[in-house]
Amino acid sequence: RTVFLRKSNETIQLFRLSSSTLEKSSNNGIKIDIPKYINRSSTDILKAISSTIQRDPTAAHYKYHDDPYLIPVSNFQKRAYALSQESGRKAAHWIRNQHPELFNHKVAFPPIEVQL
Repeated sequence: RTVFLRKSNETIQLFRLSSSTLEKSSNNGIKIDIPKYINRSSTDILKAISSTIQRDPTAAHYKYHDDPYLIPVSNFQKRAYALSQESGRKAAHWIRNQHPELFNHKVAFPPIEVQL
């Protein structure tokens, strides 16, 4: 489809591109060939975007919260953080096992004995 626009004594021709191949010869003989489709994998665009940025060397590891006061600095603090995180996970499992009536979430239906 071609649309013509008029702008002060000059005519501008706009082309709506579709999936078909468009070949147009201009005054100097150059042909423009637009391909129908470019084959890409599902992650090609994400890889192209990620290649444009660098990793921030000052950023904390992703497993730590973004609060700068909570980010462990020494190895002792990192170990204490990991142990407290695992302790919280085990406490949550214990509460869920001791009081299942408080939780409406079903892990699987029919229930799997190993996950209870």
